[in-house]
Amino acid sequence: MAAAPATPLLQTNIHNGPLPDLHKTLKYTWGSWLPKSKYEYAPSPELVIYPENYVACEVDAQLRLYVPVQRE
Repeated sequence: MAAAPATPLLQTNIHNGPLPDLHKTLKYTWGSWLPKSKYEYAPSPELVIYPENYVACEVDAQLRLYVPVQRE
């Protein structure tokens, strides 16, 4: 059986700060960064990676955002 083609995931941002502020990073990613990039959204699941020691309420918490993209 052949594997399905993989959709490239591009690390767009590292969210710095508490989880309740994630909407600010997402707003920037979708509203500013992606429209100005050479990419467009590819219909595939996004990926968020939380480090093992992630504490959502910490001001210096970091998580990585990966967005499925394709060249325009």
